[in-house]
Amino acid sequence: MPPKLNSSTQDEATVEPSPTLTISNTTYPLVDIRATGDILLEVTFSNTSACNKSIPPETIRHLKTAKAALPSTCVFYRVRLETLKKQSRYFAHLLGPVFAEGKAIEEAHGKIVRDGKSPTDVEAEGLPRVKIVDEDGATRTFGREVVFRDMLRIIHGAVGLLLGDGYVKLTLLDKGSSHEANHD
Repeated sequence: MPPKLNSSTQDEATVEPSPTLTISNTTYPLVDIRATGDILLEVTFSNTSACNKSIPPETIRHLKTAKAALPSTCVFYRVRLETLKKQSRYFAHLLGPVFAEGKAIEEAHGKIVRDGKSPTDVEAEGLPRVKIVDEDGATRTFGREVVFRDMLRIIHGAVGLLLGDGYVKLTLLDKGSSHEANHD
């Protein structure tokens, strides 16, 4: 994930490090789709050789030289449970009371409330996690975590965060690049 740019004035901008989450001595990227999110989606994006056409040639050469496998990425997304359930039938079923994931979330939220807190105020480390594995079989595309992030932002109504003063950042999976354009 690229670092966030924070600007207090138009002349002065500083780079802030991207948020992370450390679990069992491993650090993962943490994307705050909503700062008041009450669950974490732990998404592993599995990559196989089927997606090598979307990987920049210099990365492929480096991986071949190092005799390394295509990297799979695990990213944590902080989201609001009710928003996911409202906007997606898949999530409504998965995170509802029928499946183990939904029951685990309900139990974790109950414990947080019994401790006198609200799930929306808890640090990311204390939130329930839902594990999802995204395999590249359907899209055969490297870098799906960026598209997934943008989809979650749209679902959560955060389009305004992506647009401002006529500036739009377009995320394109063209050889792993990100293109920016002014949009009137």
